[in-house]
This record gives sequence, C-alpha cells and structure tokens, in this order.
Amino acid sequence: MPIPADLREKIDNLMAGTGLNAVRDAAEAVSTRYRREGAFAKEGANLQIRDGAEALAYVGTRLPATYGAAEHVLGRLPDDFTPRTMLDVGAGPGTVALAALDHFDSLRQVTLIEPNAHLREMGTTLVPKGNWINGDLVNGEMPGNNFDLVTAGYVLNELNARARAAVIDKLWAACSGTLVIIEPGTPEGSAVVQGVRDHLLEKGAYIAAPCPQMGACPLHDAGKRWCHFSQRVERSKLHRSLKGGALGYEDEKFSYIAFSRTPVTLPQGRVLGHVAGAKVMQVEMCDDNGDFGTAQIAKSDPRYKDIKHLDWGDAVDFSL
Repeated sequence: MPIPADLREKIDNLMAGTGLNAVRDAAEAVSTRYRREGAFAKEGANLQIRDGAEALAYVGTRLPATYGAAEHVLGRLPDDFTPRTMLDVGAGPGTVALAALDHFDSLRQVTLIEPNAHLREMGTTLVPKGNWINGDLVNGEMPGNNFDLVTAGYVLNELNARARAAVIDKLWAACSGTLVIIEPGTPEGSAVVQGVRDHLLEKGAYIAAPCPQMGACPLHDAGKRWCHFSQRVERSKLHRSLKGGALGYEDEKFSYIAFSRTPVTLPQGRVLGHVAGAKVMQVEMCDDNGDFGTAQIAKSDPRYKDIKHLDWGDAVDFSL
C-alpha cells in the first residue's frame, strides 16, 4: 500500500535541513532497543525515545510501516462502524490516529495520550487538530469513558504483565464502541494479544476482528506458529535512504485484536498467510469452528477465481 501523499509531505518537511547520517545513527539506536537486544531483552526494559533526533528517526523509519499496519487493521472492522470520537493511547507521533482520520470520514474528535515529550512534539505537527495529553498510562486516568474508538498501537508489549492487565481494564472502561490493540507480529507480540483476548472475553467483550469465533484460539500455545499478519508498505526515496535498503517496499508484521461493546457478525474464516499455489490454491486460515489449517482449493472449485485475489488477513466465507 502507498502512504498518502499528504503524510509523505509532512514527513519530508520534518526531515528538511536535517543531516541524514545523524538520523540513521539515531534510527539504529532506536531499532536496537525495539528489537530488544542485549540489556533491552528484559521485561519492562526502557524502550523510550530519548531525544528529538530519535523521535525524528522514528517518524522517518518506523511511522510508514506502523501506519500501514494500522490502516490494515481499521479496514477489517465492521463496515457499519462509524466512530465520531477517538482515544489513542501511547500515541507516539500520532500514527494510529493518522490512519483512523484517513479511514473514517466520521471522526470529529481525536484525543491522544503520549508521555514522551519528543514524540508529542512530532505529533502536534502531524496531527495538529488532535487534543494532545501528557499522560501516564499506568498511573494516570483516562480522559473519559465514552470514546467510540479506543486504540493502543505497539504499546502493551512495553509494560510488565501486572501493569498491562490494569491498562487493558482502563482502555476497556474508556471505550463505548470498539477497542483496537496492535502489537508487533512476533511470538512475544502475539502472546500479548492472546492475553488481551483471554482477559476481555472473560469481561464479556465481543470480538470484532480478526478472529472468526470467540472460543479458544487454535494458535494459543501453538509453538512455532503464532497469529500475525503482514502489510506491504511502499518506501519513498527518503525512507529507503534512511533504512539503507534497496527495495521499494517493506513488509510490516503485526498482531492485533479488536473488541466491541455489542455483538458483531464474524466471518466464517480469516486468511493467516500468503495464498500460494497454481492448480490447487493453498489457503492457510482459521475458521468459525475454532480450527486452524490449510484449505485446498482446486481450479475446478467455484471459489478458485476469488481465492487468487485474497490477501493475508482477509475474511473468507467458508470454513475448513
């Protein structure tokens, strides 16, 4: 997917007059922490952006991919969901809010909580009409309890297990419509999402996406296979330069869960990998029976023509 031209322009304007070598060095420092290498591998390690240079590096190197993930997720919510108010917590520079504003014409009010001053400074440029709050997710209170859409993107994995449970309860209490959680598409990120799933199902919440059923997840504790998705995002010339890559795209892997206050009609299945094959298409998926596996769709099958155009993360109207 391409990043919107107006967002590209905003990023380019923020980068104007900045030495790219300094931004690359800062990007590497940020990446080391986010990959949880060395001392940063411990639970609760401080992964925070440390200065303006790192915040700028984050905007230039990570924002496009996380925007793509957020756009993918928001596009899988029910078609009749039309939020007017939004709360984005751990908002960073406003990435998820940017995707929501582009996706939902109905949005009229966006509140963003971000404790990091350097990211907030970037965010006020990228989302100038947002209500920006310097807030602590763990110790602070939510600014209301009637938001149509509440989002937390790439946030919960930075908290220890006890703090995470308390924050999930706060987010759900602030939500009157749909809560969206997005995490890295790693085994650790998927485990965080599984924890949210288990926790909120116990609270009586209704799954809105991506799961096609609200029973036990077939990939819970599945070892080498975990629930995650992928979004291909185009790289600009500046993005390629900062990342030091030759490819004109990157694939962002992520895990997510969305919950609704009211029941949602779920699909029969969800694609959990790239569709492959020629005469027989291989569709890795989970279904409404709580099963995970690979559907074999032969050329003689009436579904074959549509199957060829499926993407990772799409809903399907059949079970295994």
